[in-house]
Amino acid sequence: MLVLSRKVNERIVVPDCQLSVTVLGIDGNTVRLGVAAPAEIAVYREELWQRVCAESASQDPIATRAGAGRIPDRSSSPVAERS
Repeated sequence: MLVLSRKVNERIVVPDCQLSVTVLGIDGNTVRLGVAAPAEIAVYREELWQRVCAESASQDPIATRAGAGRIPDRSSSPVAERS
């Protein structure tokens, strides 16, 4: 795991997938992050991704084992978040 320190308005970039994460604000124990990614890249909060994986597993356990951890097609996922 890469651990980085950033200040408000500073950014982390992953150029290979055109992803950037910007620190928008810090309020006590809460950090607001902005994620910029191409439309075809799904971005999830961890708890929503776990829910998507759990729902996938309950619907088709064999397919889920074969593709565990893969990101589902964005068009079929009602919980993908975009701002």
